[in-house]
Amino acid sequence: MAPSHNTNSLLQFKAEIYKWQRGSWVNTIFSLYRPDLCASLFKPTEIWYSFIVQLPKEDRKCPPEKGHVYYLKNLSNRMEVYNLRIAGDYSGKYKSIMHYTFDNTTLCVSFEFNAWKS
Repeated sequence: MAPSHNTNSLLQFKAEIYKWQRGSWVNTIFSLYRPDLCASLFKPTEIWYSFIVQLPKEDRKCPPEKGHVYYLKNLSNRMEVYNLRIAGDYSGKYKSIMHYTFDNTTLCVSFEFNAWKS
């Protein structure tokens, strides 16, 4: 299903990733920026694609219309990243701080996750 897209305003996305080390959150080399999130939201090559395809097709709108509610039922929260070629062990506890900006409004979301190498 092709996403609906309002070309008058862009939904911007920024994410910074921090790692829990010795009792505090420290910067990492990982960040993500999409000046037009809607243009990349439904691409299979994006890191969030495994979550997007779990949304009901009628919820796959970008940007959402005013008052739209997303219902996340039985959403799998396990993500596997393949072909990530970086040296070192990046196992541990992480936090992502994400900013979604649309017109003059910014929404800040934070979540924690664990990473391990299999």
